[in-house]
Amino acid sequence: MVELGEKRNFPSRLDEPGRGSMRPMFDIDQCVREALAVADLPMSGHPAWPTIRAELTSPDVATPRKKQLLVLVGSWIGQALIGPQMVLIDITGRCNTTCVFCRDHSPRLEGREKWRYMEMPSELIFKLIDQAEELGCEKMPILAAGEPSLHSCFPQIIERMGRSPMEFEVFSNGILLKDELIDLMASAERGRYYFSVSAVDNETFIEQRPGMKGDLLGQVEDNIRKLVERRQAKGAPRVLIVNVVNAGNFRQVIPMMEQAIRLGVDEVQYKLTEISEISQDMNLTREQLECVQLEMKHVKNLAAAAGVDVQDNLDVQMRWVNPETGNYVEGLYDEIPCRIGYQFARVRRDGMVSFCCGLKFVHNLNFMSLREHWWSREMKNARRVAFNFPAGDNMMVPDGGVLRDEQCDYCYNYILNVHHEREWQRLSGATEPSV
Repeated sequence: MVELGEKRNFPSRLDEPGRGSMRPMFDIDQCVREALAVADLPMSGHPAWPTIRAELTSPDVATPRKKQLLVLVGSWIGQALIGPQMVLIDITGRCNTTCVFCRDHSPRLEGREKWRYMEMPSELIFKLIDQAEELGCEKMPILAAGEPSLHSCFPQIIERMGRSPMEFEVFSNGILLKDELIDLMASAERGRYYFSVSAVDNETFIEQRPGMKGDLLGQVEDNIRKLVERRQAKGAPRVLIVNVVNAGNFRQVIPMMEQAIRLGVDEVQYKLTEISEISQDMNLTREQLECVQLEMKHVKNLAAAAGVDVQDNLDVQMRWVNPETGNYVEGLYDEIPCRIGYQFARVRRDGMVSFCCGLKFVHNLNFMSLREHWWSREMKNARRVAFNFPAGDNMMVPDGGVLRDEQCDYCYNYILNVHHEREWQRLSGATEPSV
């Protein structure tokens, strides 16, 4: 087992493509040139390299695709060839709901730490936006252990992201949105707004949020409908519904799609509830899982006819779920590597930055830049270990835990890792991906 050291060794130019002035603007052509200089030798002879190299050097290939290829090549040679493509900022721990399965706000919880309810200082938020843009980041999810619209500067955050070249995501319960805020959100064309719904009637909605009262689902649906109607064009920004499927709502899988079509959203995500010590009673039985799987076929037909996209989260989870525990990707990393450290960073509201969406914190961005964190020796070591997960490698992280632990069985980054592996297998000549 490897342990993260305390010494800070920051990279040479070859370790950090595009490094130059204090506030460099991202240049994909320079990044590709420097990455090729590093990757040509270790990739020579690999069946994927001719195709990848041709795409990287083609003027007709779009920048996002080149960034994706640099992530994949970097993971194979063990060196980050590009900055983070997704920087998640967790802006507040406050919430206005009591979701029974929530690890932060469930009424079944006792004695939560005070830091969980703080909000990220606005100065840090805007600094991270600037730094992510400089590194060529593609996407910035703005979410919270609570409700992001409760952050004191939420309108200013949306306004700033509306001027950013990055796509951004907001995950909200949708209850508190007022007309002025909805108008602001509707004007930010690069936004993706995810609304956690998980019910088609108010009774079910309240059952999953004990102690709350009123027609809450009606409020959420009204706000979603307003946002859809006030956009300047369909799909800009995109509006999505998230349905977390569990024992309390699994019979509503098909009506959930009918609800989404009625509200005019662009996309729907179905996924399984994270099962923990507080939510064991929400775990689906094997028979219920089979029922959901069958009904999803009808869901996809409805969605295709209405022009609504369905994300493949549930498809992946159904393949890996353990019905006894509810862990929805149990054993996944015994078969594929974790590449998330080549693409992703999560910054908690106190400035701590994690290797992944799990609680695996490496540095504090109050005291260093995102650039310094990304190309640090600690991150290089963590990337190597995570890529070797199928071999059983592991390492300590500064908070005393380990990089691979029980959180990996309900990994939040599973869908990105599965998509990475599928694309890598395709580029390497596989006719049918194994995952």
